[in-house]
Amino acid sequence: MKAPVAEVFSSVQGEGLYVGVRQVFVRTYGCDLSCTYCDTPASRAQTGPCRIEQAPGADTWAEVANPVEAEFVLRTISTMADGPGRHHSVSITGGEPLLHPEFVAELAAGAHGLGLRVYLETNGQRVEELASVIGHIDIVAMDAKLPSSQVHDPGFDAEAFLRRSMDFLRIARRKSVFVKVICAADAREAEIEDVARGIAEQSPDVPLVLQPATPRYRGEDAVGAAELLRWQDVAARHLRDVRVIPQCHRMMGVR
Repeated sequence: MKAPVAEVFSSVQGEGLYVGVRQVFVRTYGCDLSCTYCDTPASRAQTGPCRIEQAPGADTWAEVANPVEAEFVLRTISTMADGPGRHHSVSITGGEPLLHPEFVAELAAGAHGLGLRVYLETNGQRVEELASVIGHIDIVAMDAKLPSSQVHDPGFDAEAFLRRSMDFLRIARRKSVFVKVICAADAREAEIEDVARGIAEQSPDVPLVLQPATPRYRGEDAVGAAELLRWQDVAARHLRDVRVIPQCHRMMGVR
């Protein structure tokens, strides 16, 4: 299978429950959402070459034409990973990787053949596609997008949006899963409670990470400590494990 891949590189995971573990990242092109805080805007379009990191952290790259075959990406992963142990897992991320489910399935199966676990980063909206690949996935890092974070049409249905997220979680729970909510300055407490309540209806043991959006490009306001602590309290009324974890890789200056 082929897919448009933006880049393949080795780094540390900077978000969620697995902060600090070493991963090989495979970032696909294309996304079906428009988040106001997006930190990979270039990955929304399905254009451009695939960049292959030449040495971890050195910011030197080779380029190959897209789309690329899963077999080629697996050979690249094998070279970067240098055997099991050095890397915790392969992170398949984007954009939204579930726009390319057949590619994800082949890539994940091949990663297992290399002795690596598979960590899927996803916006939590493509339910049928997740169902088709879940047997190949070990860890699901699922975003629950807040309606306030979306650039959407006037007919946007916030309830249906949340319902798809919870339908997605129902499938993701077959494997190890945590849910992440990106908290921008315009996030609303009621939205966060809706997410926490929806998770709890399936299992109050599913961990929830509240991740303050990192101000970057447009002079965005950062979320204040008081809001984060209040939102954590609200979510903790429904869930047993609610954590506030920022984007740590931004602090470390790595990808």
